[in-house]
Amino acid sequence: MKQRARIRTTLLIGLALANTPAWAAPPASRPLVACLAEGPRILNPALSPAPATRDTVGRTVYEGLTRFRPGTTTVEPGLAEGWTVSEDGKTYTFVLRPTVSFHSTARFTPTRPLEAQDVVWTLARQGKDDHPFHRVSGATYETYTALGLGDLIERIEALDARTVRLTLTRPWAPLPAALAMEFAGIHSAEYAQARLKAGAPEDVDRFPVGTGPYVLREATDDTLRFDAHLGYWEGKPGLETLVIKIVPDDSQRAQKLRAGECHMIDAVAPADLEPLRTTPGVALPQGPGLALSVLAFNTEKPPFDSLAVRRILAQALDPVALVAGPFNGRGVPLTRALPPAQWPLPEAPPPTLATSDTLKAELAALPAIGPITLWALPVRRASLPDPKAAALWVKAAWEALGLSVTVETLDWGDYLKRARAGDAQALFLTWSTDTGDPDDFLSLLGCEAVGGFNVARWCHKPFDDLLRRGRQSVDPEERVWIYRDALALVRDQVPWVPLAAPLLMQAHRTSVTGWTVSPFGGPSFRAVGMTP
Repeated sequence: MKQRARIRTTLLIGLALANTPAWAAPPASRPLVACLAEGPRILNPALSPAPATRDTVGRTVYEGLTRFRPGTTTVEPGLAEGWTVSEDGKTYTFVLRPTVSFHSTARFTPTRPLEAQDVVWTLARQGKDDHPFHRVSGATYETYTALGLGDLIERIEALDARTVRLTLTRPWAPLPAALAMEFAGIHSAEYAQARLKAGAPEDVDRFPVGTGPYVLREATDDTLRFDAHLGYWEGKPGLETLVIKIVPDDSQRAQKLRAGECHMIDAVAPADLEPLRTTPGVALPQGPGLALSVLAFNTEKPPFDSLAVRRILAQALDPVALVAGPFNGRGVPLTRALPPAQWPLPEAPPPTLATSDTLKAELAALPAIGPITLWALPVRRASLPDPKAAALWVKAAWEALGLSVTVETLDWGDYLKRARAGDAQALFLTWSTDTGDPDDFLSLLGCEAVGGFNVARWCHKPFDDLLRRGRQSVDPEERVWIYRDALALVRDQVPWVPLAAPLLMQAHRTSVTGWTVSPFGGPSFRAVGMTP
């Protein structure tokens, strides 16, 4: 259900950067050509949460203080070599790596390495109305705002050239994960001031400069070209040249990969799986995405205000059967109220199931249940690829117990409005996150989310107390145990039936090395190379 709304600011992307300094030009070689479904409208991930911006620029040009370990949601040091947290959980002090260089481009040659003032500039631009760049490019800062950082961050200070201190208004343990997101990629304050002095402040968003492994040299509507950042702090990148081609048509992308015109493609359509699987020289890596679909019970409406009813009807639903049947294998069955890619919690045992006869007998011992109306999700999501089939599957399972079930379809606007108002009895919810933190999923069941995305309208104080502790604790091991307890409560109280996480399918030529499927979706070229 959660949508990443796109910023409507339109920025000119027809740039052709040339005459780069001779030292910055890597030697000519065969480029890696990545064919992606969608290109960016905006070249600054702070201004756009769109995956197209994240995948093309956010993960190549920019880097944050922290980052996610490849293929996981585990946070590790990025541009900061480490950080400390105060005892009250409200002060984070980051120490920057020494001698991290910014890109040199046709418009900018840096005179100094990364410093704390660059971090302050980057975050203050998004959070302070009086920042000289706050309104440049007609910007809105959707991710910064959605995370509530405007109210959360009290001060950002450069203590010295390599030390940054963030003071929060309250403890918030997900901060390091939030700063690993692409919106927090660090910009050069020196570059920004130079473009402001030149009367072209919008250049910081049109001609990006970061510290990442690749330097953007050219961007048109259908092609982006990057060269290796030879001064990259982790050493020479694995590719000397990266070319991203925008190929919207699924079948064309697959055909170009099979023909060797592309070395990787991002979204693989189901119809192309078998042809790609049988093509020599093509690999099909896959992995679970950081999203989920659930069946939510409105715990304020009969019959789902009864815990006994919720437990019985949940036992009639087997997510393994849903994925194998109606979803045709396009998903990963869930055993808990978190995706399997979520750190670092082990998978729960499969849900308890029972035969129809057993469940019928248990229902017979309860007060009679009237007709049930089930709302089918009116839009497809990666974690719910066939919403109508999922609704009919639930209907069949419950009707096998002797219940009367009607599937109702609403338009998307009414679905959202009425779900938040508590009008539904049972309905589907999907959610995705870029933070990599369990709180982003489990907070959907918090008391403060009732009337919002807590469409189950489940307000359980012991669970809410665990959410609060999880947000405040800065001890990773303690947070693991807190969220294990929270998941156990969800499993026991059954406000949701977890269904599936998306199965991310990507494809590349076997000459591509170091490829890892990110649970956040989309490609990441940081560790990628190519064999001759």
